[in-house]
Amino acid sequence: NSTTYKFAKNISDQWMQIDTNGDGEIQLSEAILVKAINFKNGNISTGGSWTVHNITGLESFTNLEYLSTAYNNFNSSVDFSALVGLKELQLFNCGINSINVSGLNFLEIFGCQGNNLTNLDVSGLSNLFLLYCGVNQIQELDVDNNPLLTIVGCSYNLITSLDFSNNPLLTKLACSNNNLTGLNIKNGVNHNFVTAAINDCWKIGNPNLTNVCVDASEQVAVQNFLDGCGTAQIITATSSCALANEGFSLKKTILYPNPTKDKVTINFNNNSNKIELYDFQGRLLIKKTLSSNQEIFDISNYANGVYFIKVENDNLNEIIKILKK
Repeated sequence: NSTTYKFAKNISDQWMQIDTNGDGEIQLSEAILVKAINFKNGNISTGGSWTVHNITGLESFTNLEYLSTAYNNFNSSVDFSALVGLKELQLFNCGINSINVSGLNFLEIFGCQGNNLTNLDVSGLSNLFLLYCGVNQIQELDVDNNPLLTIVGCSYNLITSLDFSNNPLLTKLACSNNNLTGLNIKNGVNHNFVTAAINDCWKIGNPNLTNVCVDASEQVAVQNFLDGCGTAQIITATSSCALANEGFSLKKTILYPNPTKDKVTINFNNNSNKIELYDFQGRLLIKKTLSSNQEIFDISNYANGVYFIKVENDNLNEIIKILKK
């Protein structure tokens, strides 16, 4: 290849020829200079096109941050777990049957729509910001371990229940045509309906969806959205739901703000007697004995990420997830 085809970029973000010495092979010393590869459409130049059938060897591109293999035809399982530096991965319309993205801790943008996936494990993608996984046969989508998730497109799958209560940044969602029976967006932040292209009508293709769990502050806006789109199907937006976000509003304990930049205030009943702060790995950071029904934690000196507050009282132990950003 050459810089004429605009197929790859180097670590200085410039178009490059990967085979720098022109010997017809790619040495490891050449592979590590590559920051981005774009196989999209298989169109190399105006004079021809090609299709990627096999990605063996990509694991040697250890500095790769961007990869697109869109509109190719793998018809197989693919494993990207070795590309630990990836920040964006675009795999739409590749005929993929299963995928391994475990360990991609830096991945922020992930698109795998239009494949043959029945399962999708994103539990290890702690920095995931945007997820597009529509037009597959995915039956379950668990995003509890993706605290930075903000945009999700999962329409045209087989998902029956979606719970975003542990995603305090999620404000945009496309989830039509899943036959949903449960939808929870009660996550402590108001949903953003401004970008219509991202938020499809949640009624369409979800005839068994009768209630959507929301924050009280957004109940009117969500109800207006539901009433104004799709068919005459009635869906009620309610903040009184069993799937409430325990990290934001509990019957016993209330914590705010969440997410936070520095301090969190916790209000609890008089029966509470001890409170503890843990990091995402379960390490105890702070332990306090309570003398009143309000406590303020200053976590400004801790790194951004997910933390857990444990409140103990006479009858109940409560675990509350918070996000520091």
